[in-house]
Amino acid sequence: MKKAKTSNNNAASDTIPANQVEVVLYFSDEQAQNLTGEKRLVSMTDGLARETINQLIKGPAKEDSNATIPAGTRLLDISVIDNVATVDFSKELIDNHTGGSAGEQMTVYSVVNTLTEFSTITKVLFLVEGQKVDTLAGHMDISRSLERRDI
Repeated sequence: MKKAKTSNNNAASDTIPANQVEVVLYFSDEQAQNLTGEKRLVSMTDGLARETINQLIKGPAKEDSNATIPAGTRLLDISVIDNVATVDFSKELIDNHTGGSAGEQMTVYSVVNTLTEFSTITKVLFLVEGQKVDTLAGHMDISRSLERRDI
């Protein structure tokens, strides 16, 4: 497995404002074969995981990265219990997914790897509209919580 590459999108990363924190978001590379990390500053908040996923939904700032979350997808809820993050997305996560096994893997692990950057999260469970789902596009079993996988 390849280690995900990270790049710094913030020129002044050594001088992070007190009200912000640097997070790493994982997006697909141009060939949709690997995830690549993108550092981003977000506001320090009690809902840091929520803000981080909302940044992931917005997509990459780097031109050589591709969004992994389908257009129109919204984060409905997120909670962390016993180091497992449960993320509940709107139905667009499935309805607007372009499909393909590589695309599905990029979507799933962009979320998992982004959230497991937090020391308090080791696994991620996906919900869609409050319900467990077996798959997003028919290629991966996401009915159970998933651990980080560097791709």
